[in-house]
Amino acid sequence: MQALQPVRMCDPSDAPWYPQTSRAVPRSPHVIRLAGHSLEREAAVPGKAKALTNVVKLGVKYGPVAYEAIKHGQEPAREYAQKQLTRLTSRRQALAHAEGLTDGSAMPVWEGDQQVWVVFNGDEPVASHPAAAIPLAELVQGYDLGKRVRPVVDQRPKATRLKAIRRRR
Repeated sequence: MQALQPVRMCDPSDAPWYPQTSRAVPRSPHVIRLAGHSLEREAAVPGKAKALTNVVKLGVKYGPVAYEAIKHGQEPAREYAQKQLTRLTSRRQALAHAEGLTDGSAMPVWEGDQQVWVVFNGDEPVASHPAAAIPLAELVQGYDLGKRVRPVVDQRPKATRLKAIRRRR
């Protein structure tokens, strides 16, 4: 078995970058001393004027293009966000509608490129969220009715808002 070697502590005098001073010198956070040289923080950043010039040049060159892209890009983005919001709210509405029925269930189907939630009472389609232009019997034709979703009633006690905030801390 080998004998354990003693651990050598780091001696500051071994490090070549450590200043060789005999007493502690109070240092300002704005002055860094490296091997006898001092580097002071400069007020002006070199190259600042050149960077600002480049920003102005690029702004003049590409500004109108960026403005048009943003202007024309807003409408598709707004349309997409509205479509996603409608999709989420239609699911919520369909499940709330199905909860009020005797044997209620809901199933997502596609009408073109739009998701439509069809509400069933038993095996009969009753309504759709959002409203579909196609009759419901044609809309659900070809879909597996075994994949319908039944609304789940949450039996857990609702926490008051203050308790929920305290629990998050």
